[in-house]
Amino acid sequence: MINKDRIKITDVIAVIKLRDIYKPLQIATDNCENVANALSDIASWHT
Repeated sequence: MINKDRIKITDVIAVIKLRDIYKPLQIATDNCENVANALSDIASWHT
């Protein structure tokens, strides 16, 4: 039973670490999407 608890704690720590990695990547992706939308709007205004 202790072994299962240890795996759960390890999984939680892994999730927290991954969240810390993926959060900035998500923000960067969102910012790139915003830039792409702005460029698309500019291109459509000039056509």
